[in-house]
Amino acid sequence: MHPDDYSFCHQIAHAERSKGQAYLLVPSARKAGGCCVPVFDRAAVSVIEAYGPFRLTWDAVNEEAYAVTPTGKRRVAIDRVYDLP
Repeated sequence: MHPDDYSFCHQIAHAERSKGQAYLLVPSARKAGGCCVPVFDRAAVSVIEAYGPFRLTWDAVNEEAYAVTPTGKRRVAIDRVYDLP
């Protein structure tokens, strides 16, 4: 794990893209136990529900994030990147 050096990740991505790989499921470089899905081919991803324009808000009391749209608000899951106390 390293907070800001992605050179090894870029090497792996370049090698996999050259083999025609559309995406990978890999361990996170910043979050212990986390995972990332780097996508190399847009055709490998589909939008399940288009959200449209929204404003992201943070409720500090409840420690929850919300995407606010003209029609309402939805709770958004945000993982902590670093294990902070």
